[in-house]
Amino acid sequence: MGYSYQVGTMFTLQPKNKNSSDRYLASVKYVTHQHICIELPVRLKGEGPAFIPIGTELEVSYIGKDNVFYKFTSAVISHKTKDEPVLYLSHPAPEKIERKQRRNYFRVPTETEVHLYPTSDLQTSIVAKTVDLSGGGMSFMLSVEYDLQGEDTLRFKLPLQFPNGTEKTVHGVGQIKRVETIKKGRLYAIQFTEITEGDRQTIIQYCFNIQLKRRGKRFSV
Repeated sequence: MGYSYQVGTMFTLQPKNKNSSDRYLASVKYVTHQHICIELPVRLKGEGPAFIPIGTELEVSYIGKDNVFYKFTSAVISHKTKDEPVLYLSHPAPEKIERKQRRNYFRVPTETEVHLYPTSDLQTSIVAKTVDLSGGGMSFMLSVEYDLQGEDTLRFKLPLQFPNGTEKTVHGVGQIKRVETIKKGRLYAIQFTEITEGDRQTIIQYCFNIQLKRRGKRFSV
């Protein structure tokens, strides 16, 4: 059976218990016919990785290898605690996997250099510092000498450094959705409107690595 998730797919996990508002991130380690093996999940908020109890029902969402947003219900069926801790999740029945148009991306604060090129004047190059980043967009600061407007579109080049020493540069187009005047200049928030799914996944994995680094664990690509 072919699955729309594979090794390296990033899962967002949310317990279906109504009393729990926790959300977790975890990367698929491998897939067999019996189960989905994932790395130990990391809380989006709060401290430390988490062993989710066996039997816990989870809402799992992810972007599949066909670039479609999916959601399904799974359950934790087993743990492995020795060596490298992992969790084992049940596969959903194919008819129980929902295809969704809406995509949710977690946002992390990060300061890294981004090169911006207004589409109205591609000869102009602006170097800015990001404030936060997600698979769906980013925020950055500029001095008041730059007067970008809401709904302006920008091409961007964003080099990302990973802990294993590699650098991956992602490219795309974004549209300004919010402009806020602050003491140091202006804060701009853009939504990505054109980006390859490979570059989006690189951003998501970079953000995931930041989350893990804060909790003393690293994930690299």
